Amino acid sequence: MRQRHWRKKFAYSLEDNERDAPDGICLDQHFATACVWDNNDASVETIDGKETLHATVGHTYQNIDENYQNDTTVVQFREARNRRKFIGREREIPPFRQNIKTAKFDVPEDSEVENEYNIQQAPLDLYWFHKLKEGNTPLYAGFMSRYIKDLLPLQRICYMDPIPKSPTNNDVVRETMVRTLNVARETGQDYTVVTYDLAIALKAYSIQALEAPLFDKLLIILGNFHIELAFYGAVGTFIDESGIEFVLTEADVLAEGSMMGFVKGKFYNRCTRIHEILANVLEQKLYDRFLSKISEEDRDALHQVMSTVPLDPASAKEHLADPVVMHHLEHYEEYFQSFLKGNHGATARF
Repeated sequence: MRQRHWRKKFAYSLEDNERDAPDGICLDQHFATACVWDNNDASVETIDGKETLHATVGHTYQNIDENYQNDTTVVQFREARNRRKFIGREREIPPFRQNIKTAKFDVPEDSEVENEYNIQQAPLDLYWFHKLKEGNTPLYAGFMSRYIKDLLPLQRICYMDPIPKSPTNNDVVRETMVRTLNVARETGQDYTVVTYDLAIALKAYSIQALEAPLFDKLLIILGNFHIELAFYGAVGTFIDESGIEFVLTEADVLAEGSMMGFVKGKFYNRCTRIHEILANVLEQKLYDRFLSKISEEDRDALHQVMSTVPLDPASAKEHLADPVVMHHLEHYEEYFQSFLKGNHGATARF
């Protein structure tokens, strides 16, 4: 009953006003606001796989400032408890008749840029490496959550008026861009960000170029999820047929039937975990080789510092700033760079 009540309030709140900013969004330029649009598949099966039911759903997300007291601009929900039937308006979407393939983009000239590898370990990274050898230590994100404070603000997320068409339709893509700009105007934002997946973003970029300067204040970005999957696909292409993927299957870390999906970056959870484990193991092997080449005195001095790290996060960071640790990291960085430059052979560099 409560779920049905909130669905009714949501539906009537969209119908009740002409603004595109959904209910619950504060119409104040003090709060950073952006939108995201994606496909909602009804999972309808047809004989030929066509004419399935799709809808375009949007969300508006906005930072929450707990120290800001002006709540007068937050849109209130409309009470509709006694109404038994909802008849919504069908919002007309103007057609987009231009050929998006004719869009032209200004591509900057290629410039020669030196490849600089700046992946030097921090003292906390080194401490995590040493804790891994003790066992019962979480992976990187879990371990660092104790020492790194998340400064990102809380956000409110509100539903926008859905569009009963496929999100890759050119008319719909342009309409989502228009509605996103409307939300920016209503919330007092000079510029706004809209997030799409790759299929929609490609069309949005073309429409933005064809109708310039109408959408010049719209910043189109890909979702982090798709960017991360593309990154896993790039790493998978790099290690494909190198033998690493077969090591993973032989060690029962990766199932043989999942190998190609892992290489192509299709399985998010599997790729996230296995790539991190693989990178950790490879670097641990390199670091162990580095430890075997330094003097026993240096190893003992480092072990003394690492074995006496206090539990308090602030005190731990101060303790790890010891000159012994910083000197050790400098030498390890030089050793690491020697492998990247190919001083130990092509296989080691790879």
